Amino acid sequence: MKYSSGIEGNPTVFYRLMPGSTAQTNKFNTFYLQQRSDNGFTWADIKVNHPLDYESIKEYNLTIRVENNGAQQLASEATVYIMLEDVNDEIPLFTEREQETVLEGEPIGTKVTQVNAIDKDGTFPNNQG
Repeated sequence: MKYSSGIEGNPTVFYRLMPGSTAQTNKFNTFYLQQRSDNGFTWADIKVNHPLDYESIKEYNLTIRVENNGAQQLASEATVYIMLEDVNDEIPLFTEREQETVLEGEPIGTKVTQVNAIDKDGTFPNNQG
C-alpha cells in the first residue's frame, strides 16, 4: 500500500503487511492494512479479514514493512504481537447420556445421579461446565 509520509517534500512511504509461513504469521491473510487520514497524518490500521478463534490460535505475530521511494531508498520492519482474549462462545456438552430410575416415595433431597459436562472454551470462567 502506498501512503504519503505526511511531511511536505518527503518521499512517498509504502506500508506492507508481510505474509508469513504459518497461520500465526498471517499466511491466510487473516489481517490486512487499511489507510486512514487524521489531522494531516496518514496511518496504516491493521484490520481483521477473517473471524478469530481463541481455541484455534491464541496469538499472532505480524511483520509490517515500511519503505520509501526517495533518492535514497530506506526501509524498516516492525513486529506487531496480537494476543486474543477468550469469550464464552463454545456450547457446554454432557460427556455421556444418563438414564436413572427413582423409587416412588424417596425423601426430598435424595441424590439421584451425578452428571458431567465439558466446555471447550479456553479460559476461566468461560470453560466451566
